[in-house]
Amino acid sequence: MNPLTRSKSRTILRLLIALALVCFGLSARAAPNISANPTEVIFYTKSSTMQKSTTITWDAEAGNDPVGVYVTVNGTKEQLMHTGATGTKTAKFITLNHTFEFCLWGNNHSVKLDCVTVTTKLVEGVLSALGFIHNVKPTPKGHSVNISFTTDRTAAAVVQVSEKAPKAFPILSKEDIAAFEPQDLVSVSLPSIKSSHSIELPKLEPGKDFFFVISAYDKQTDLWFKVKGKFRTLQRKVSVTFQKIKVVDDSDDLSPGDLVFGFFVNGQNAPNGKPMTFGAHASTDSTKTSNITGSVVGAPTTLTLKAIGYDDDETEWIPVGPFVAILANTCGTGDVTNLSTTEGENSCGEWTSGSKSFDLKAISENVSNIEDFTQSFTIQARPKGDDSEVSFDVTGTFRVQYVP
Repeated sequence: MNPLTRSKSRTILRLLIALALVCFGLSARAAPNISANPTEVIFYTKSSTMQKSTTITWDAEAGNDPVGVYVTVNGTKEQLMHTGATGTKTAKFITLNHTFEFCLWGNNHSVKLDCVTVTTKLVEGVLSALGFIHNVKPTPKGHSVNISFTTDRTAAAVVQVSEKAPKAFPILSKEDIAAFEPQDLVSVSLPSIKSSHSIELPKLEPGKDFFFVISAYDKQTDLWFKVKGKFRTLQRKVSVTFQKIKVVDDSDDLSPGDLVFGFFVNGQNAPNGKPMTFGAHASTDSTKTSNITGSVVGAPTTLTLKAIGYDDDETEWIPVGPFVAILANTCGTGDVTNLSTTEGENSCGEWTSGSKSFDLKAISENVSNIEDFTQSFTIQARPKGDDSEVSFDVTGTFRVQYVP
């Protein structure tokens, strides 16, 4: 091969290599494209206004500037959605029974580069059978209730409590339909955004029936789900211990008093089936330990404690021989188990009473644990007239708890 022929062959080879490189470069470059996720948007309830979303992603080939993404609804006139050679945009206007076509245009809306179509689908009847809120468990206390439950997915859930039964409502709906009138609500929780919920609702009264409704919003279905239930708060139990008695005046000038005491809790002398009484042979300024206890279940907010003290003054001397006499008692121990007994005297003896009341609701507002607290007390019994000289103080404690 002569030099001229060899030179022509090299030139042709270079041209072929260059052409191949150009062609390869064109084929390796990604073609303009646009996509949607999802391409089928699911609706779980019929609605002409509910709007859901799909995400549009596009990438236009260089040289097609300017680039725009346009949308057509049911084949109507195109509208510009976004501009830019590449990008991602959420279309939040997808509605049921409509078809949406998203097209990528280049060269100032003169060249259609790529398109994607988004459709909708209605799925009904499945969710109402399955439900969404499960494992509902109310755990009542005296002044509150804990309501635990689960939702199929993370959801915003609210619990409402009322003394009145809820109105009729669907178990699932597009809107949050009210179950109670606003003025009937006694406690409402803040939204719990979880899948496992445990909600404490305060400001309840002990020993009462309450109704509750759980409302949960599911983003996936764009629906509100509701369930209802009922519970009863625990009863107030008050346990009282009359611990000590200080005798301020035994009413006897020459000897210790023959004293008997009766105790009452909210008017009851025998709340546990046995009269609460205590007897002692005691002098003025002495202190006796009594430790008499009683408890009342279902106690009201006002606790009233009372103590009655009776001194037997009867003396009857019976001769035995020329020098010996004994004291005989024919009057008994007085009427210390009768709530109406207050103050007086007769041939048998003298008696005085004292009482004190406590507002348990007001006290509970200043304790660390409203469900279980203890407080001390002192009852002073002093005669108000001249009928009796018996005077004494009773000290003790009472404990407030809540029981079924």
